[in-house]
Parts: sequence; C-alpha cells; structure tokens
Amino acid sequence: MQRKLEKQKALLLQQHERELELMKQEQQREQERQEQQLLARYQSQIEQLQEERKKIAEEAQAFIDAERQKLDEAKHALADKLKELHASRLAISKELHSKLLEQKQESMALSRSHASTHKIFLALVELSTALEQHTQPFTQQLHSLQEAARGEEVIEVATDSVADLAEKGVYSYDKLKLRFHRLQKHAHRAALVPPNGGMWWHALSVIFAATSLPPSLLHLQGEQTVQILENASQKLDAGQLKDAIVEVEKLQGLPKEMAKDWLIVARARLRLEQALKTVTAELESTVRSVEGAF
Repeated sequence: MQRKLEKQKALLLQQHERELELMKQEQQREQERQEQQLLARYQSQIEQLQEERKKIAEEAQAFIDAERQKLDEAKHALADKLKELHASRLAISKELHSKLLEQKQESMALSRSHASTHKIFLALVELSTALEQHTQPFTQQLHSLQEAARGEEVIEVATDSVADLAEKGVYSYDKLKLRFHRLQKHAHRAALVPPNGGMWWHALSVIFAATSLPPSLLHLQGEQTVQILENASQKLDAGQLKDAIVEVEKLQGLPKEMAKDWLIVARARLRLEQALKTVTAELESTVRSVEGAF
C-alpha cells in the first residue's frame, strides 16, 4: 500500500512537473510571442520612423534644392541686371562722351564762325566807309571782304556780282545827289522847250528856269518832266535810291537823254548797295544762329 502510495505520489509528482514544464514552456512561448509582437511593433515603428525620416529628408532636400534654384536664379538675374546696368552705364558714358565731343566741335565751329563773322563785319565796315568818303576804286576793300567771307556762298555771290565795279568805283550817295540836282536843273530847262523848239526856245528856257512859271504856261511833257524830277528828288533825299531811279526812268525826250549818264552811275550805286544789304542780312542771320546756339 505504501508503495502504491509512493508510486501514485511519484506519478502525481511527475505529472505535476510535466504540467509545470508545460506551463513553463507555454509561458516561455507566450513570452516569446509577446516579445516577437513587441519586436514586430518596434520594428514597424522603426520602419515608420525611418519612412518619416526619409520623407522629411526628401522634403528637406527638395526645399534645399528649390531654395538653391531660387538662389541660382536670383544670382543669374542679378548678374544679368549688373551686365545690363554696366551696358547702360557704358552706353550713357559713350553718349555723354559723344555729346561732349559734339558740343566741343560745335563750340569750336561757333568760335570759328564768330571769328569769321567778325572779320567779315570789319571788312564790310571798311568797304562801306570807303564808299561814303569819296569816289575811288574799292578793289582792295572788296578783296578783303571776299577773303574774309571765303566759303560763305551767299556773300561770295553778292560780292562777285559787283566785282566789275571795284576798279572804277561808284559815286558816294552825297555826290550822287549833287549830280542829280545838277541834272534836275538842266532837265528842267530842257522841259521848258516845246517839241521841235528851236534855238530861241533853248535860250529862253534858261531865263524861264530861273523864274516860277504857272503850270498853264508849260506844255504837257514839260509839266510831267518837272513832276518826275521833283518826285525823284524827294525819293533821293529820303534815301530811296531804287525808287528815285524808277522815277527818272519815266523821263522822255531830251530829259531822258540827259539822264542816261546819271542812271548809269545810280544803278551801279544801287547794285552795290543791294549787294552790301545781302551781305549784312547774311551776317545778321549768322549772328542770330550763333546767339541761338548759346
């Protein structure tokens, strides 16, 4: 019985040990399973963290690349702007240099023009003074004016147009008036002689010219002659030489013949005056241009 009990006890003990062993194994397997689950969860978290880290790294790299691209674009834009600014400054510098050079050339040209104009003016004054003092050749004065005005087309044409008058000279205005008044006196006498009048009429005309005859005693042509001469005298006294010449050209008959020589010298004087007026007008135009440039 004792043995049987001991045997049963031993069996129970063995069974208990087996159960403990099974429980121990089961706990160990459960622990391993939990450890594996925990490890798998940790592994998943690690993988998730790695994925997030990778994503963050990619986003960071993308941001860095984008910022670097922006920086490169900004650098290129700045470089282009600097090139453009440099080119613009270079263009402005060239333009300023060109304008300064142009202004310098214009200033030099204006200075030369001013000096040339001054020389022409002095030569013109010298010629005008010589013409008013007395009747004599003015070849030297005209040559001085032509030399001073070399290259001035208008003045050259004007001076060349009176070159044929230089050697003989022209009457001064006062002398021209004096000669006209002598012509007026003689033409007045001739006006008193009727057409086909004989020598007695010419002798009487000297007496009649010294007296004031009423218009009724003058024949028509004589009356017209007296009026023409009076008009011409008034024009001449007023300095209107051209108009005076026009009046004298209206004379007919003997007074016309008597006036031929005066008309020749008067026209020569007028031609010279017109040439000098052309020179003066051109000088004034040049002076206005110089003043306008400054």
